[in-house]
Amino acid sequence: GDEDPVSAENTLAQLAEQENVSPSEMADAILAVDPNTRAQVEMVSEQRLREVLAWSGSVIANDASARDPENDPPPNRSRHPRAYGTFARVLTHHVDDGTLSLPETVAKMTSQPARALGIQDRGVIAEGYYADIVLFDPQMLADTATYTNPRAYPEGVVHVLINGEFAVRDGELLPDVRAGRVLRSGSNGD
Repeated sequence: GDEDPVSAENTLAQLAEQENVSPSEMADAILAVDPNTRAQVEMVSEQRLREVLAWSGSVIANDASARDPENDPPPNRSRHPRAYGTFARVLTHHVDDGTLSLPETVAKMTSQPARALGIQDRGVIAEGYYADIVLFDPQMLADTATYTNPRAYPEGVVHVLINGEFAVRDGELLPDVRAGRVLRSGSNGD
């Protein structure tokens, strides 16, 4: 509930310090109360992340199952903010800091993953290809998802087309658009 001290606002170290116990003792105490407790673990430093992003063989992807916040059941703490904010964060944080250029970042999000997975007719804007397109305003783009509000859509996304059909138009999510297809390696979704 709202009074639960084990929340997105507290790290395990902070909770342990408040209780004057070790982090491992705190983890044991939390799990004794609720064995289904989830934790968000950060395992990559910003410097290491920059190195990986700059490597020519890396691609930018997300394995989260981002869902409509209106239809995604609570608790909020079960979602990582990158479920909604991965691409906006990389486009702003790592392009702005000089780790990547905008064109190479877009390629790492589009054509390179499609090529690596053998997905045909996607990943670039070309005649005969499926029109999966995101238009965004680089000056307005912002990752708004946080650990305390992980289900926040990024700002600055103007249009999203999936298979040539608008899913977002003028920054507004269109209801009941079901233009996506399940893609498998080496396919185009047909």
